[in-house]
This record gives sequence, structure tokens and C-alpha cells, in this order.
Amino acid sequence: SLLSLHNLKKELSESLTTLKHFSPPTPYIIEIGSGRGLLSTLLALKYPSKKIISIDNDKKIKALNHSLPNLRFLSLNAFGSSLPVLLRSCSSSLVGVHLCGTLSIRFRDLSFLAKKSILVPCCLKGKLGQRVKNKAREEGVDAYEILVE
Repeated sequence: SLLSLHNLKKELSESLTTLKHFSPPTPYIIEIGSGRGLLSTLLALKYPSKKIISIDNDKKIKALNHSLPNLRFLSLNAFGSSLPVLLRSCSSSLVGVHLCGTLSIRFRDLSFLAKKSILVPCCLKGKLGQRVKNKAREEGVDAYEILVE
């Protein structure tokens, strides 16, 4: 359907923009709110020597790829105590793309436990969203390209 095509385009745009701007200096990359794991899969392919941990709370999500040796999917609640323990236990970079509302705030709080982090919020609403969209139109690029910069 058109809606799912739009969602896929948005997910690809966010993931590719994040890949372009994110060079993790750590052996572990942890993605919070990974959904089906598109970004985690792309990270695993781009950085085969790094361990990618893809985290989402939804146990029903069908992960895209379980066959990459450096990619692991975990069902964890980002607001629980397990995630901070995981972040403290390894030298990691933290990624959060398309995180909504309080999950963006939780990501910000957790980012202090990581060596490097990148957050791309989900919604381009309000005055900031309009400025980002206008600048993207002027430059002929995707709005997430502006947002990440």
C-alpha cells in the first residue's frame, strides 16, 4: 500500500542518513527502539568487526536478519534497569532513530553511559520541524539530512 511504501521510504531515509553521519569508535553499537532492525542490519553489514545489539520492547516484531554473526536482537524495555546495566558493561555507541516522545528523553539520559551517541527524533513538528523542512527543500535534500547535521 502507499502508506507502507511511505513508511519504508522514511525508514530507509533515516537509516541511510544515520549511516552517513555516524562513525562509531567503539566495539559495540546498541540501537534502541530498533523495530524490525533495518538500521541495525545495515550497521552490521557496514561494520562487520563490531558487535551490533538491536533492542526493541515489542516481542512480536519480525526482525529482518538473524543470520549476521555480529548482530543480536534483544527484547528489552528501554525504561527498565537492564539497559543501563548493558551499557555499563561494554564500550558502546548508542543509536536511536525515529524515537517518539519519552523514548527520546530516555535515550538522552542513557547517552551519558555511551562513548558516542546519535539521536534522530521521529517527528518533524512545530516550528523546528517547519524550519528543518524548509531548509531541506531549499537544499534539495531529505529533511532527516538536515536534522542529523
